[in-house]
Amino acid sequence: MIRASFALGIVALGFALGCAEEHRAPAASNELDVAGLTARQTRPGSGDECEAGAQRACNVTLEQQGGLITCYRGVQYCQEGGWGDCIEGELTHEVQPDSVQEPGLSRLMSLSSAVPAACSQACDPACMRFVESSPPLTGGSGSGDSGSSCTHDTCTVDASPLAASCGSCVATVCAADSSCCSTDWDSVCVDLAYSKCLNRLPPLGLCDFGIFATQTVTTANRPSAGAAIGAGGDVTIGTDATPSRIVTKGNLTIQSPNGKNVTTSGGVWVGGSVTAQNGGGAKYTGDWNVGGGINLNGGNTIIGTVHARQSIQNLAITGDAYAGASFSGVTGSGARISSSTHAAPVIDLPTAIPTRSVSCTSTTDKTIERTTVTLPPGNYRDVTLQNGSVSQPSILVLSPGGSYTFRNLTINSGCQYCKIQLGTTSSQTGPWDVSVCQRALLEGPYSYIAGYTGAVLNDPSQLILYVNGNDPGAYQYAAKIGNDFKFVGVLMVPNGSFRSEDRGSVKGAVWARAVSAGTDLGATQISRSDCEALNLAGTMPVSGTCPISTTVTPPITVDEYVYEAKCPDSTAPRWKNLTWTASVPTGSSAAFSAKVGTSVADLASRTYTALGTAAPGTPSTTTCSLSGPSPLCPVALTDQLELGYNQGSFLSLRIEANAAGGAVSVSDWKVSYTCQYDE
Repeated sequence: MIRASFALGIVALGFALGCAEEHRAPAASNELDVAGLTARQTRPGSGDECEAGAQRACNVTLEQQGGLITCYRGVQYCQEGGWGDCIEGELTHEVQPDSVQEPGLSRLMSLSSAVPAACSQACDPACMRFVESSPPLTGGSGSGDSGSSCTHDTCTVDASPLAASCGSCVATVCAADSSCCSTDWDSVCVDLAYSKCLNRLPPLGLCDFGIFATQTVTTANRPSAGAAIGAGGDVTIGTDATPSRIVTKGNLTIQSPNGKNVTTSGGVWVGGSVTAQNGGGAKYTGDWNVGGGINLNGGNTIIGTVHARQSIQNLAITGDAYAGASFSGVTGSGARISSSTHAAPVIDLPTAIPTRSVSCTSTTDKTIERTTVTLPPGNYRDVTLQNGSVSQPSILVLSPGGSYTFRNLTINSGCQYCKIQLGTTSSQTGPWDVSVCQRALLEGPYSYIAGYTGAVLNDPSQLILYVNGNDPGAYQYAAKIGNDFKFVGVLMVPNGSFRSEDRGSVKGAVWARAVSAGTDLGATQISRSDCEALNLAGTMPVSGTCPISTTVTPPITVDEYVYEAKCPDSTAPRWKNLTWTASVPTGSSAAFSAKVGTSVADLASRTYTALGTAAPGTPSTTTCSLSGPSPLCPVALTDQLELGYNQGSFLSLRIEANAAGGAVSVSDWKVSYTCQYDE
């Protein structure tokens, strides 16, 4: 069976041979006296209990001879708690399902790959069921454009793309990035929705930053390499910063731009004011949103859109600029510069670094000097690497399979080319999780975090280093890397400060109460997806009510299935019943419709007719079987589709699932037909 989603396919399966052309039951004087049947024959299943007013299909085998059977099919009504006689029926002459067939004839088969169940009675309608077991209701299409729909708001990352018709903001986002309306609505789409539609940042989490401090970030000259910088307080940069994004609720101070060309693709977002203390003719490419004023002394240029709530002074702007107060010393090449009241930017940042409970109870110290020591996971007191050299490094190897706890972890300043190595073979994977109760001082020059080869680790998602201690005093830090140290991983210092000495580098993330760095800090951040995959509690942005207006419609999926009824010579198909078994929560539904044609091309020209809906309620139709609920089930296809006697061989079944109240699943559905002799 081939499933078709709007583009119809064909299901050409096993032959189904059933009843001959049906006739009304003959009168008592005719050859077969239906009224004279025994009670056992006319009242099948009469011992079953039933509810008043119910009815069901019934069948009686009258004769079996020469590979043919004569069936009487009718209706039973519930009378006084039990089923009455099989009445209001028709006679059919059919090929016996389990007989040896004449050439060109086939036994009754199911319209699916499932093996049909044996029939307890030759005329049992179950013999003619074509069963789809556990069908994949994947949603061949949905409302909207290119398979997209309006199933969620613009603030929510979702595998389902949105349609441009879901709202003006969605249309704006998809004009900027068409994948948002064709592939998925990822974090880039959410960011665009906030920036393009509201001129603001989305709520940000720790995984959005390579360097983040809940208080302040201070760097000396030339912090570089593209990591996003964020702070709950002020950010101060010496010279030549090249971050991909700067976000601070406080003020941004640049000691000297120093002629650098800086691209901040994620923009500059400042709750306070921006000041450059000296000039330098730098060019900043990216949009700026500032809650106070901007004063970039000395021939600096912003290429992008600039918003400031107060004055904009002493710079050139290529783009549009808006100031809530005044312009002074501002030039623009092709810019439209106008005064406009501008609200302070909305900046949602984490207010704390996640904490964890750690306990240091071990009395075991380890000192590693010009040798390699492998430690199994566990609890240790003070572990120190010392006195290493390029020819005789001190190496600490951490084994995978569990967590480590140290009171203090130290690579002292006399330990050159020393390293903390994660595993020894490529089959060992992380992340390695290390907790330090007091301080992590990784000060050895040219030392580094290593992978299993002993070379500098490349994947920052392999190491989580958590430092729980406070700053012990003046000029001391809870976590520190020394000159030329290469840290790779995610470093979390919730209660203290982090310090990087000159030429220290970070690949991954440093999140601390405060961050300071010497010259030439190299910082590249872990990818957002790799960071999120670590599942670190408290690192994701806190989402609230989406501030963007979006039309959200219930999630609709549509699946279509095309069947071909194949009948032997001298017979023609007659479509019989549709039944189903579904799981449908309140508020959801699965609607069934069908159409019949003489060919695939004929089907395409016809319209669907509604057959029934699987839904909870009174009565519940989540299960629609041959025994009810009456009169909704089973669905009589010939009557419902008004097919008459000359019926097409192709039936297309459409199932439209509305999951507004929760996920819909249909565990099976059954379509039946008979092959009738021309008489």
